[in-house]
Amino acid sequence: MKLTFDQKSSLKKRLSSFLSEMKKEAVVYSTYSLSEKEKELLTNALSSIYGEVNIKNELDSSLLGGLIVEIDSQRIDLSLSAITK
Repeated sequence: MKLTFDQKSSLKKRLSSFLSEMKKEAVVYSTYSLSEKEKELLTNALSSIYGEVNIKNELDSSLLGGLIVEIDSQRIDLSLSAITK
C-alpha cells in the first residue's frame, strides 16, 4: 500500500504529537527545593541529551549536598559524597 503525500504528512504529525506527549521524567534528589531557574537549567541540559524532560524535585535529607538525578533507569550521582570519593 502506497501512502499519498497528505497521508504521510498526517501520519508524521500524529506521530510527532504522540512522541511529544511522552516526556521523560527526571527525578532530582536534593537537600533543598530547586529554584525555577535551577529547574530550567537542569531541564535544558537533560533535554539536550534525553529529549523533552519534566523535572520532579524530591528532597533527600541524607544528602550532604549536590544532586542525584534518575532518568531512563540511569542514576547520575552529582552528590557531595560521590564527588569526594
